[in-house]
Amino acid sequence: MRAATCALTVMTALSVLPSVARGQEVKADADGAVQASGDDLGSIVVTARRKSERLVDVPISIVTQTAQDLSRANISNVSELAQVTPGLTFSHGGGIVFPTIRGIGTTLTQPGGETPVAIYVDGVYQPSQFAVLLDLPDTERVEVLKGPQGTLFGRNANAGAIVLHTKGPSFDTSADASVSDGVYAGRGAKSANEFSANGFITGGLAGDKLAGSLSATYRSSDGYLTNDRTGKSYGDGSNWAVRAKLLFEPQDGLRFLLTGYYSKSRDRAAEAFQPLNGVSTGAAYADAIVPTKPWHFASDAKPDYRVRTRGISLLAEAEIGDWGTLSSRSSFQKNDAFLLVSIDGTYSPSCIATFNCLTFAQNVNNKGFQQEVLFTSKDLGDLSFVVGSFYFYDKVFARAIINPPVRADGSASLSNPAIGNDGFITSEAISGFGELTWNATPRLHLIAGSRYGWESKAGFGRASFSLARAAFPAPDGKSSFTAFLPRLSARYDLSAHANIYATFSKGFKSGVLDSGAFTDSVANPEKLNSYEAGFKLGTRNVSFNLAGFYYRIEDLQVQFFNGQAAFLANAKGASIYGLDFDLDLRFSDSWSIKGGGSWVPHAKYKEFRNATAYALPASATGLTPIAGFDASGLRLLKTPKLSGNASILYSQTIGLGDIDASLNMTYASQHSWELLGRVKTNAYAVLGGQAGIHPAGSHFRFAVFVKNLTNKAYFQSTLLSVFGDGVGYSPPRQIGARIDYKL
Repeated sequence: MRAATCALTVMTALSVLPSVARGQEVKADADGAVQASGDDLGSIVVTARRKSERLVDVPISIVTQTAQDLSRANISNVSELAQVTPGLTFSHGGGIVFPTIRGIGTTLTQPGGETPVAIYVDGVYQPSQFAVLLDLPDTERVEVLKGPQGTLFGRNANAGAIVLHTKGPSFDTSADASVSDGVYAGRGAKSANEFSANGFITGGLAGDKLAGSLSATYRSSDGYLTNDRTGKSYGDGSNWAVRAKLLFEPQDGLRFLLTGYYSKSRDRAAEAFQPLNGVSTGAAYADAIVPTKPWHFASDAKPDYRVRTRGISLLAEAEIGDWGTLSSRSSFQKNDAFLLVSIDGTYSPSCIATFNCLTFAQNVNNKGFQQEVLFTSKDLGDLSFVVGSFYFYDKVFARAIINPPVRADGSASLSNPAIGNDGFITSEAISGFGELTWNATPRLHLIAGSRYGWESKAGFGRASFSLARAAFPAPDGKSSFTAFLPRLSARYDLSAHANIYATFSKGFKSGVLDSGAFTDSVANPEKLNSYEAGFKLGTRNVSFNLAGFYYRIEDLQVQFFNGQAAFLANAKGASIYGLDFDLDLRFSDSWSIKGGGSWVPHAKYKEFRNATAYALPASATGLTPIAGFDASGLRLLKTPKLSGNASILYSQTIGLGDIDASLNMTYASQHSWELLGRVKTNAYAVLGGQAGIHPAGSHFRFAVFVKNLTNKAYFQSTLLSVFGDGVGYSPPRQIGARIDYKL
């Protein structure tokens, strides 16, 4: 009671803080999103409801990060967003991503499975788990939306959405670039260099009608892993990408934005797992080499992960008189991924010979088309609305190979596999959606929306690359699903700068076909009822958001991997409740803090009687599978009770120019990766920071930075199966320098 009274007192006091207005310029970027420039935290603008509005006015929990925020926090990849977003964890199985928000995530690695956290880049949904471990070189801002977002964002936004906006064209010429060089210098890891370079340029091409922009990035890194077979370093990687945009405005109120992108990356560290505490089939053999230290691995094959992505999209927008804006977004994208991994995480010729230690290789290719039509009204008296339709088509090909022949250099030959199969998944979906906002009184705002969608999935496969094809599920390989996703919200303004809100929404994640084993097993659609209530404050110097939430989940999708095939299942029910907050507080022109926290005291399987777990002891034939394991009442995986982040920021103008510095901390309490609690990440805190100077009259900024200052080794990925407890660690300490240029 005392805590609640104190919290209410603080919120009431904050709600009446004065706000001194400063000149605030509001701009529309090339993809239609409105941005606020200036330094009024209460005027931060987001597009979380498919229209531009102040962050403080949106009745859902949102964490937004600008390009400057990401730079100060040393965030360079989408997986690192967890370091600045309370309640978000971003684990991955090698290069396959598993984002989790407020305990809602996935263990699925099925091609065509997708995640319950929808990821969008410039308004285009990214369906592949194998191709969204994205670098963020030209990001304008990121919005992380918590809770179901299916009403307006659609596909599989069951837990939330990560919305990335990249820089777009301007008619004013500008350019920026950065070069950085860092050294991995953590104890226990090999000393390794990482170099990156990014550039962006934009300007008018034909008067005030045509403008363009071009961004490019390159990154390469040496390996900080130790190969225990040779003692040499391993884990090098590289990435390069280009994105071009062309903006055409033939007349006032009409604009076209054409975007094309291409990227290619390779990461030899992503799939380099080691057995935790020696739990592996390979450890039972006398000739085994079993890694035991962080950032070490051993394998007959050299782990590898490669991804290539490319795509094109066209956005057309037209102002319809005094009514609003009609837009159309069409996109085509194609991704190719390859991975090679040692399932047992050891090197043992005897184990390999007996087929108890396995190497797994997989190709995953997908291509798809998306089309969305959206109308966003202006304020029509006390009413405004958004209405639209969405079409989605995606085709996935996946080739899985067990024990491909390994060449002398450690690479794999895929031409003559011992065991292999091809799987094909086609998904097609269409939906209609809308949301209406009614300003019932000057202080009370009511919102109602819904989406209705239909989806079909078709699958067929062939074993060992034979010509005979089998449909899955039988008899024709087709499954279809429908979803009705309502959302109801009420917001009451306590003042011009503060409000309270309550939101009810439903979430839906599509069913998943068994593309690895071609069985009739289908993971039923995952459904979520969400209840959220919160308080928001936005003044010149304070942005504060506090939310409480309760989730009730039906048919939570899960997957278990035995080393050769994955098995789909549904936990009948689960429930989650907790609190989270984020804060941006400016003490003065020089000092500010930014951060937040998440408390999830309850996140449990309500009923889960058909689970599979793998128990000790480990032997040459593997762990003991416990089929039909009753996981009811156990805590959900990868869900820490406490997590949070904090940054202290400093900036000042001195005689030499502008100086700045930041110190960042990320914390997560203990959480488990498998049902028996054998593989756990203990509580950890990670520190980082940077300091820079912008000399007076110069276009340059010079900075030094450090990531993972204390060289903390914590699990970032796992590969758990009957063959062992494979884990992968976060990168070690990195120290470096960066030079930024801005025209």
